[in-house]
Amino acid sequence: MPHAISNLSNQLTYLFLGGNFISGSIPHDIGNLESLQTFKVEQSLLTGTIPSTLGNCSYLLYLGLDYNMLHGSIPQELMEARSLVALNVSYNNLTGNLPSEVGKLENLIQLYVSHNQLSGHRPQTLGSCLSLEEISLNRNLFEGSIINIRGLRDLKFLDLSNNNLSGSIPGYLVNLSSLEYVNLSVNSHEGPVPSEGAFRNFSQVSIFGNINLCGGIPELQLRPCSVEGEIKRVKSSVKKKKLVIGIGAGVAMFVLSVIGIISLCWLKKRNKNDRVSNMFSSTTVPVHERVSYEELHNATGGNFGVVYKTLLGAENIAVAIKVLNLSKPGAAKSFSAECEALKGVRHRNLVKLLTACSSVDYKAHCDLKPSNVLLDDDLTAHVSDFGLARLLLKFDQESFLNQLSSVGVRGTIGYAAPGKRPTNELFEGSFTLYSYTKSTLPESVMDIVDTLILQRGLRVGFPVAECLTGLGVGT
Repeated sequence: MPHAISNLSNQLTYLFLGGNFISGSIPHDIGNLESLQTFKVEQSLLTGTIPSTLGNCSYLLYLGLDYNMLHGSIPQELMEARSLVALNVSYNNLTGNLPSEVGKLENLIQLYVSHNQLSGHRPQTLGSCLSLEEISLNRNLFEGSIINIRGLRDLKFLDLSNNNLSGSIPGYLVNLSSLEYVNLSVNSHEGPVPSEGAFRNFSQVSIFGNINLCGGIPELQLRPCSVEGEIKRVKSSVKKKKLVIGIGAGVAMFVLSVIGIISLCWLKKRNKNDRVSNMFSSTTVPVHERVSYEELHNATGGNFGVVYKTLLGAENIAVAIKVLNLSKPGAAKSFSAECEALKGVRHRNLVKLLTACSSVDYKAHCDLKPSNVLLDDDLTAHVSDFGLARLLLKFDQESFLNQLSSVGVRGTIGYAAPGKRPTNELFEGSFTLYSYTKSTLPESVMDIVDTLILQRGLRVGFPVAECLTGLGVGT
């Protein structure tokens, strides 16, 4: 090919030289023909490389250099001719990669680079050539899996045969409704062959030479892949189950760990409380102050007073002494109830319970009055009698008996809260509540007893009726 051809008019648009056995190389300055739209020199004896200056032909639509002896690589500058509609460099000795810049050819409809020695991975950018209708990359050294060309909706012809391709056949190929022919033969594809779209017609698909393919339409005469697919499915299911079991076991261990930590903390706290409680229980009796009768007699002067303030022992500890009449019915239980009340109350103006002593002497009052309020050196009042205190009722016989001491009106006359005079017409003249109660004892006591007392007695199994019927008339 004469080099002077590049000096032709820059208005030249069509140059057809194919089928004339022209030899030599393509002039490097062929790019000077800036208005060139079609350049075809197919079926000749051209050698050398493809000039990179062809990228300057911004109006180039058709480039046909097939069936020659060109070598070297496809210049990436050629991809600057973005007006290209058809590129055919098949049946040459080209090497190297297909330039990734091929994605710039948005108007490209036909791409033929077959029967060369191109290698490497096909560029993913090929999927950006949305106008492509025919792709022929067969008989090269391309490798890897089939690239993503799902966006090529107008694709009609796809030939990727006789390469080193591997992997499965993409399922999206069945969705390319314009696809009329697919050739994936003599590669290393594996897995199931689709049976829809172009793959359902034996004359439209060629897949021989892929020994690891299976399934497909019966005409392809491939082995069934249901067993293999089932094995894969089972393996996948087993993996999923193992994953679920692993996650479940992890969550369970975490929950159990949290529960164990909480339980351990609770047990430690409980053991600590038990130790404190046991220590308190074990030390309650020994730490009681030991007080002799002589000290109490000297403190109270042997009199039957109510509450006395005195100094005990060699250390002259200031204490309050309350005298109880244990022969009086319910006195012991009343004192027990008082102790229960004091046990749960802490206040700087309440006297702390130290100890208890028994004696033949007795006299007691159990209400709030001046004689039951003691003053310290700073004239700070301290309440020392809780006989009127009542605990919340527990439904058992012992608690019921403890409550009996506070059922009636308690306290010293003049200090206990006064009750109201009965308003019933029955109580006229000298007939009082006292005379009314006295008239019912003992035979008709059940007619005047408070039903609340009966109900509480029944709940705890205490024979209230029997007890009340045995009451006599006091003076």
